[in-house]
Amino acid sequence: MTARKLHTLYGQDYQLWLETTVEQLRQAKFSSVDWDNLIEELDSMGKSDNDSSQDARDIMSRLMGCRIDIFPTTAIATLEQVLDNDWFPDENDGSIATLT
Repeated sequence: MTARKLHTLYGQDYQLWLETTVEQLRQAKFSSVDWDNLIEELDSMGKSDNDSSQDARDIMSRLMGCRIDIFPTTAIATLEQVLDNDWFPDENDGSIATLT
């Protein structure tokens, strides 16, 4: 599928566009990738993550009655670490703020 057809597909069937784009990237068919929409999606994801992080900090600050600046602005763990029952953040590596 050409990049032009894929660009049209983006507006018609997002899931198919996404699956096709991923497959083109896996097969290194870079000339066929709908770069404009892919870049827009990646940019949107980054902004959404930043907004979610700020929202979570605001909510926790209000719930706990703490200053917002004690909560990290970036994730201190990967999803895998959070889901690992044996993992716990290390306060000595700077990933945990104290509540003072």
